[in-house]
Amino acid sequence: LIVAADACVLVLNKPWPLYRNVKEILLYPSAYYAAQSTRDSAGLVSYHNTVRLGESWPGGTLVLSWHDVLEGNRLPSDGHNLVFHEFAHQLDQETGKTTGTPILKSSADYKEWGRVFSRAFTQLKSHVAYSMPHVIHSYGATNEAEFFAVLTETFLEKPAELRRYDPEIYSMLVNYYQFDPIVWH
Repeated sequence: LIVAADACVLVLNKPWPLYRNVKEILLYPSAYYAAQSTRDSAGLVSYHNTVRLGESWPGGTLVLSWHDVLEGNRLPSDGHNLVFHEFAHQLDQETGKTTGTPILKSSADYKEWGRVFSRAFTQLKSHVAYSMPHVIHSYGATNEAEFFAVLTETFLEKPAELRRYDPEIYSMLVNYYQFDPIVWH
């Protein structure tokens, strides 16, 4: 019920079908290891295990650490919520790609999203690189997909701080999610 309730928050005012790609949700008791391979610039591939709290696969599977689901709800204003994060990836993946740009209402929205989102993402990367203050968790500087997921967590858990930090990105998220979480806080 906790996972379902958190997931529903992201789609409160969205039209059906909701989460059209989600097929299964796997709950692990806590963080887990996942095999990962990386390729460096010379083409050398390395294999290693990484610790994960959750994953969202384009095929519709979500993997969540139950411990971290509970932690995300225990501190509702810390900017961290695993369910918000992984289900934001599912919204992003509805386009067929994981790019940080979910399905939007109009072509004009895509142009505005691209401008505002790119500026905010670049700003976060700079703030992280130069140890400048930022409201959005530094993990969001990893790539555009992670930026959207982390931004969603921040939007829902630290709305007033995000609006002060970047009113333009906040307004864009109000338009996308079709609600303003500041009225809840």
